[in-house]
Amino acid sequence: MERLMKIMIRILRPGMAWIVLLTLLSMAALFFTFAPSRDATLFGYIAYALSAYTIAVLIINFPIIKEKTWSFIQENKYGDRFKSACIRQ
Repeated sequence: MERLMKIMIRILRPGMAWIVLLTLLSMAALFFTFAPSRDATLFGYIAYALSAYTIAVLIINFPIIKEKTWSFIQENKYGDRFKSACIRQ
């Protein structure tokens, strides 16, 4: 049971590079599904499954992504100024 839990955590919490890759891949797959109207094909169903998995991963990892994004913005001189100006208003 513990091994299964570790596997599920690794599947739902991949690294940041995998999250970015999954997002770009599902966006491209959905674009190529909807552009020529291939939504009822096998490729369309695979694209739907991939996008559902990507959304689940993004929702689960949202606090981590938000924290890393804000720390990246604060490290940048201009990003920190922009953030400070937005928070004051």
